[in-house]
Amino acid sequence: SATATTLCVTGLDGSGSGTVTLNFQQTASKAATVTSDVSGSGVYAGTATLTAKLASGGATLGGKTISFKLNNTAVGTATTGTADGIATLSGVSLSGINTGSYSNAVTATFAGDDDYTTSTAQGALNVSKAPATVSITNLNQTYDDSAKPVTVGTTPAGLTVNLSYSGTANDGTSWDQDGNPTGTPPTKAGSYSVTGTVDDINYAGSATETLNIAKASQ
Repeated sequence: SATATTLCVTGLDGSGSGTVTLNFQQTASKAATVTSDVSGSGVYAGTATLTAKLASGGATLGGKTISFKLNNTAVGTATTGTADGIATLSGVSLSGINTGSYSNAVTATFAGDDDYTTSTAQGALNVSKAPATVSITNLNQTYDDSAKPVTVGTTPAGLTVNLSYSGTANDGTSWDQDGNPTGTPPTKAGSYSVTGTVDDINYAGSATETLNIAKASQ
């Protein structure tokens, strides 16, 4: 801030007095800031929420603008909260980013102002798997001495599904203990639990149904 100072000097104009006004600028040091707790999270093919905290001298700063970047691309700004100094930016697109944890993918920057210095920090982005729906059909079949697989579908379509069959045939033998791998459909008449689990980098989901193989007609 500018401060006006008046200095009285004697004998400048022959009358025994004079006035000289000196104006000078005093610049106070800006307070240092710390940007911290930077993070981002969201679901694959959806949007992420980015957050960061701003503080100075151990106290949080509210009402300050934080600029966010995701993978070095500017994605928007948010204002720090009065009570906690936290800025939250929602609705950031995760297009093209697979499920996983990405260190230092989120950058948060406070540009500084008349009273506070600039500061910046980075944090991790965590993208979780999106939910998928598994449908298991063709659950009522009749014994004919051949394996009886079920039919599987997914939403979104085309996902890989691992199948597990388990249960007891009508003659008392257990399918799992009969030397058959759990992914192999049963042959004998009986009732079997079937579980389908999505095997995909970006999607997760499962379903369990009951496969009934009826006795053949005599």
